[in-house]
Amino acid sequence: MPTSDPSALPLIIQLIQNATPRTILDVGCGYGKLGVLVREYLEPSSSEGKQLRTLRVDAVEVFQNYLGPLHAAVYDSVYLGDVRKLEILGAYDLVILADVIEHFTREEGLLLLSRVQKYLITTPAGEYPQGAVYGNEHERHLSRWFPKDFKTSQIVGSVLVGWNF
Repeated sequence: MPTSDPSALPLIIQLIQNATPRTILDVGCGYGKLGVLVREYLEPSSSEGKQLRTLRVDAVEVFQNYLGPLHAAVYDSVYLGDVRKLEILGAYDLVILADVIEHFTREEGLLLLSRVQKYLITTPAGEYPQGAVYGNEHERHLSRWFPKDFKTSQIVGSVLVGWNF
């Protein structure tokens, strides 16, 4: 779905801040929540309160119906399509896959992770079957992930957060 359990958001923002990325790719951006939070918490404001754009924050979304005017305001570029076909993954300091990796088979997910240097992932911490939602076949859950699948991980509520940095 284009939204997710908010319980891990403080940890996610703290981890993104700790990673100090200059370029970020938000994969499966949904409604754009993480783009907004990255801009709010990682970019400075001027003395007049105007946000100063110091980061490149791009997004990938496979389902066009999730995209709206907010995306154009928050992201520098929005790519519509399947992230597995993007050649630019290695060009980012940090790739965020929030509630995305479970939509791939394990093999596809592992291959995707092998193409990036630093990543931050959220995925259900337990069994969470899901079919197509809002007419979006890409919403089906095809795999389950565990803490041991990631270099570092933490479970917050019903969310498994995994990262490599």
